[in-house]
Amino acid sequence: MSQILSWIIAVLLLAGTGFGAVWPSFGQTAQQSAIGGADGSDLVTYPALSLPERDAVDAWRRWVDQGVAGRNSTGEERSDEYIDGLRQKAMAADTEFERELFTRAARDQFMRFTLPPTLADKRLKLQELGHTLSDEQLVRVQEVMHREAFSMDIENAAWLERAFDANGREWWPISEIGEDASFHLWLLVQHADHDPAFQRKVLAKMEPMIETDEVDKGSYAYLYDRVMSGAGQAQRYGTQLECRDGRYQPKLLEDEEGLEALRASVGLGPIADYLGMPRFDPAHCDAPASPD
Repeated sequence: MSQILSWIIAVLLLAGTGFGAVWPSFGQTAQQSAIGGADGSDLVTYPALSLPERDAVDAWRRWVDQGVAGRNSTGEERSDEYIDGLRQKAMAADTEFERELFTRAARDQFMRFTLPPTLADKRLKLQELGHTLSDEQLVRVQEVMHREAFSMDIENAAWLERAFDANGREWWPISEIGEDASFHLWLLVQHADHDPAFQRKVLAKMEPMIETDEVDKGSYAYLYDRVMSGAGQAQRYGTQLECRDGRYQPKLLEDEEGLEALRASVGLGPIADYLGMPRFDPAHCDAPASPD
């Protein structure tokens, strides 16, 4: 589990979404997106985009859908192998719950691996898809791209909370569902920043399971920091970062002097190694907030 966690964290985008609204699910047209649904999409509104902007958004959506289906590459072999593995797990799943989990995880990860991090990167991607936009148009389309990811997180969390309630509001032990399913359940919770109360409920259920190895300690650590930082409180393990003085640094820490020991206690490497990941290059400090 620790190898899976370490690699995925290395390629995820930065912590914190910063998105202010909910946006439509993939496959919806601009006109259809005003139609609500039980998954939270009733909160969706769509801006008054011009026709070229809507066409660019729809082209990007189609490209993502094709990628989730295995017809487009993330541009990185290891990412492609990982997402293909999720598709295979979904097809081989013994239960509808696992099939749905791995299907949702595949979309989550393809989206996060391929959402261009900067405005310039988004311009290049849209040009590849046959759409050249002005700077003003590109800014509006970028906002839609980010909010598409936020909408996905809301839908995933709504599905997971229903499953959580159906399970008697208990978290799933590794011995019952396996490490892969356990990890990807955690991943969807980690991305549910719009619902901190749900994240906190899950965290409380996971905590007593650590000592029996029924949840991954590293996963618990990331969620603990996410919940604390999201509430404006001190984090424990230094996983949540912010741009400060031109580089990424941990947000408020509970025990700065004891940080390395705390990280080691849950299987996380030195903080210097974490901050040295390519995703945390100081050059990205100028990029807009992206979903991780």
